[in-house]
Amino acid sequence: FRSVSHMWESMEHPDPWGFQLRSIAARYREAGLDSVTWVFVDFMSLYQYKRSAEEDEFFRKGLNRMHWLYSHEIVQVDILSQLTP
Repeated sequence: FRSVSHMWESMEHPDPWGFQLRSIAARYREAGLDSVTWVFVDFMSLYQYKRSAEEDEFFRKGLNRMHWLYSHEIVQVDILSQLTP
């Protein structure tokens, strides 16, 4: 199980030009991880705006437990520290 830690490049979208996505995909390919099954990326894994009441409830539950996805011993955290050049 892997979690991706990344910076948001704008308020509306974390990766508007796809730089971070290409970066993490290349990193996984180079490491032979093309078949990784579980990757948590907050933007794609949690409901974003605008949310219905039900979606907001799921978002808040996920947000309250997200620390598990970055601190549990079985999770490999991949840090993207570069912004789009």
